[in-house]
Amino acid sequence: MLRRLAERWEALKASYEKSHPRGFGEDHLSDDVRLVIQASADLDIPEFELFVKAYEKWFGAEAKEERVERYYLGYMFCERVPHWVREYCRQVADSAKRHQLDPVHFGIKPILTRRVKKGLTILTLAFGLVAGLIGVAEYTVDRHYEHLRELNKSKISYRP
Repeated sequence: MLRRLAERWEALKASYEKSHPRGFGEDHLSDDVRLVIQASADLDIPEFELFVKAYEKWFGAEAKEERVERYYLGYMFCERVPHWVREYCRQVADSAKRHQLDPVHFGIKPILTRRVKKGLTILTLAFGLVAGLIGVAEYTVDRHYEHLRELNKSKISYRP
């Protein structure tokens, strides 16, 4: 089993080195990959979300993650950028060049809205946690006092 795994690894490595003779690093990125990275930075979204938005804009339908993932993996591992992502990124670059970049035009919610939503989620979880801890503390204290009352009732009082 290990030998087959090692052989498979060597075959994959050789295949990769053949298709990527330049290696890794920013100096060796293709123009398409640079375009995707720049558009992602301009819109302030992750590259995968950029693929989703490009898909939705090109095909006019909601993008399912499974469908976009196939193209994204090709981009990540083989530097293949689909034509619809390339076109979307060019539109972003053109808007940025003209200083007219409006993320809403490209289907991106304003960053403040995204951050506020995330902040509200965290705040809600924090309040829930605090309320839960308070509830547990009150229950524990009530049980403790109840136990003390029972002990006091069962004791024989001694009066001189």
